[in-house]
Amino acid sequence: MSPEARNRRGRRHRLVVHYGPDTATIGGMATVISRLTEAHGATPSMAEATWAPNDKFRGFARVPRLLARLSRLRFKNDVLVHVHLSEGGSLLREGAIAMYAKAIGCRTVGTLHGADFASSYKAHPNLVSRVLRSLDRTAVLDQETARILREAGFESFTVRNPAPRAHAATAPPSQSEYLLFVGEVGTRKGADVLADAWPAIHARFPDLRLRVLGPPTSYELPELPGIEMHGPQSWASAQRMISECRLLVLPSRAEVLPMVLLEAMAAGRPWISTSVGGVPLLEETRSGLIIKPGDAIALSNGCIALLESSACLDRLGEAGATAAKAAYSTDSVLARYHEIYWTPDSVRS
Repeated sequence: MSPEARNRRGRRHRLVVHYGPDTATIGGMATVISRLTEAHGATPSMAEATWAPNDKFRGFARVPRLLARLSRLRFKNDVLVHVHLSEGGSLLREGAIAMYAKAIGCRTVGTLHGADFASSYKAHPNLVSRVLRSLDRTAVLDQETARILREAGFESFTVRNPAPRAHAATAPPSQSEYLLFVGEVGTRKGADVLADAWPAIHARFPDLRLRVLGPPTSYELPELPGIEMHGPQSWASAQRMISECRLLVLPSRAEVLPMVLLEAMAAGRPWISTSVGGVPLLEETRSGLIIKPGDAIALSNGCIALLESSACLDRLGEAGATAAKAAYSTDSVLARYHEIYWTPDSVRS
């Protein structure tokens, strides 16, 4: 065999393997993984589902099979393992994959998506530290998580979530007939705050409706005039409603970087949300309004102020669409990840 043939045979190709929720399901992490694997750039990538919303506990049974498959992939490729972490079971499930990957010589990267990382770290400091030590690079979506990691002695790299492909809007925001809430209908997403704010909004705009999309939780939204409960929707249906709403409302008490806000921006829709997690990073886009969490009066006043100006709604929507195509495009986010993946001296920002 010639030296050239031996070199070709021994050459190992780079492969990025993402571990996280099933990309066929609805959810922020699933959408992120789907976008990153669809537009993988110069390095091939694939997604391995560790769980789905309806079988989180059965996801643990998948881990041994995933580890065996990773070993086979590692035999033929230069594998980089990218785990997408949240809280609770994710630290055990994806954490085990990261530790195994590190042990067999894979490069490892993790993105912290959890909205309550501080509580997880406080409750399980040893477990979280073990998982973090198994990562060559840790990506975060907000400055608070970066601060916690820094104080614990871990370096992190700030990234953005990629905005999805926009559903074509049929009219500007000012011509829509409804406000929209998308997410789990519970106190973490601020559904109770929205319920308290809605009577004042509806009194000022009696013809306006509030559509609520998402699965119920232990909190039960009261029956109020003008509110329409639509329950869980398919991704396509949710995107269509987002693209046709007048204003997207997300008064969360805890978030990282909500995909639904990026989805609204991509569709040219204005939004109002709270100063939690990575939401303040969106202030530079001038595409929405940020208020304090848990403040129903601020929410109602903010919504009314925005709704009273059609020009303002349309201007915010246009600014969001521009930002989504630039700073939050999949290509720009993927370029940042590739810098983190392969460049030894990536600069933290």
